[in-house]
Amino acid sequence: MLKLTDDILIYILSFLQPPSILFLRETCKRLYQLSYQRIVWTNACTTDILSNNYPFPSDGNLPQLNLDLLEQYTLKAWFLASKWRQSAFTPPPPRVVGCLDEDITSISDVRFLPCLDRTLVVTISKSIWSGLTVWALQGDVLVKRCEWFPRGAIFTGYAVNSEGMMAVSVWKEGEHIVHILSLDTETWTLNSIATLNTIFRPICLNGHVLALSNDVSKSLLWDWQNSTYAILQSSPLPNDENQGGTRNLFQLTPNPQPQHDRCIQVIFAYHSILVVSARSIHLFPFPVFSTIPFAPDIPAFLPSEDSNAHKVHAPLAQHSFGWVDGVAVSVSSAHGEHSKGRMEEHVALSILLRPESDDPWYPAEEHKLEMYTLYPNSAFDPSSLDEVVVSSNLSTKSQAQQLPYTFPPVLTHAIPTRHGVLRCASLALGKCGTGVWIEPRLPRTMEGLVDGFLRHAAKGNWNARKEKERVMCAVFPGPLYVSGLEGSKSESEELDRGPVPIQIQGMELDISGVVDDDDDGMGDWAAFDYDESRGRVVLASSYGRVLILEV
Repeated sequence: MLKLTDDILIYILSFLQPPSILFLRETCKRLYQLSYQRIVWTNACTTDILSNNYPFPSDGNLPQLNLDLLEQYTLKAWFLASKWRQSAFTPPPPRVVGCLDEDITSISDVRFLPCLDRTLVVTISKSIWSGLTVWALQGDVLVKRCEWFPRGAIFTGYAVNSEGMMAVSVWKEGEHIVHILSLDTETWTLNSIATLNTIFRPICLNGHVLALSNDVSKSLLWDWQNSTYAILQSSPLPNDENQGGTRNLFQLTPNPQPQHDRCIQVIFAYHSILVVSARSIHLFPFPVFSTIPFAPDIPAFLPSEDSNAHKVHAPLAQHSFGWVDGVAVSVSSAHGEHSKGRMEEHVALSILLRPESDDPWYPAEEHKLEMYTLYPNSAFDPSSLDEVVVSSNLSTKSQAQQLPYTFPPVLTHAIPTRHGVLRCASLALGKCGTGVWIEPRLPRTMEGLVDGFLRHAAKGNWNARKEKERVMCAVFPGPLYVSGLEGSKSESEELDRGPVPIQIQGMELDISGVVDDDDDGMGDWAAFDYDESRGRVVLASSYGRVLILEV
């Protein structure tokens, strides 16, 4: 084998899985040196990771990665995918990789801040004033790097993007201003590089376009780099539409009665924008942007807050799930037969939601997380949206050509879960189909007390009062999903759009063995964030404690 040329050996290595390359590296000096060639790990990443749509950092553009990071990310993605694919039979045990032991001001939100060569976490604190702190993971400890506490300010919204930029809306001295913050990791300073004076709060930062909402019926898209904007006008739901339903909309309802409809997420989908709120989802065509008058050294203003002064974009379709406690939407990773051609971009949208559960009379055995799917519309013609964007009149083209996705969403999966009250009702859903959520404590009923007593007794712990919230995860059909039916039914049959949703079992990320059960700061979670590509979850408690878990 050693008599072969380097090109032939590199070609042979391209058929090996990433761990096998490491084993071959130990055989001789020549293969050791050859295994450090960039082409070897580029082939491994492309063939075994990207082509299978396994989790890989979206900020990890292969040409921009140095060799060490390319090898590290490829191996990490391989082992992470292997763990998830085995989780259908054995839940993946978590590992604590970082912890903030010191008590800090009560945390209201926590996020991962994407960075290529390190793990950064941002915490939002609210007491008399609001502020944010950037932490870097060093070893197994979170170290404070910088903070941003505008004197007398109250934060009303926050968003991050894959480039490590942040958007924060601040209410201070009678003004509501949105700041775009840039983090300099060499000097560890936060700089405000763009501002906008507006009543809207940040929801999603996608590149240099920030999506904001007024939590009633309007969303704002602000391109802070080019100083342009667009207004999306949702159709408010009438009072009798709490039980859900769907409508196709090509013009606004006359004289609607505005109601509070908190915006949770904004998705930049295929030729469209999906606005996800607590009571409804609205699908918009990708809008035409208008210019914001610019003046240096002062926050930018929209021409007027009067809706008649703006070009308003109406929704194509909407649907209501009724009241929900939490919802997460993800652009599904293409896999199988859909990973080729047009479907690489035009893929389904997955919607994971938690129906409202504060009602004490709600049957506990019926409470479930639900997964809906917005399937791509194969008859969609992108040119048909041009007419809708430039005009508020009804289009003469068929609805099938105008909608990028088929409405209404289809209920495809369900997960039984506990019924109870949560401080953090948020859900997280990755594009590869892995989901994370917090499950409430057992209810304070005789049945719950007995169940908790027996479970703790089995662990040798007789104090049932120490019941804590649980961190749960699940794998939905996608590149990491392995059917648990063991051949009784093919995966393609299992994924058919049947009228009955497929039941999926949630798995607990049991942290009882890695944190102190007597620590009251661990288990009363106020916020969390999930990075699917790195297999990490960051949790923040209402006591100001922060924990980073690795699947």
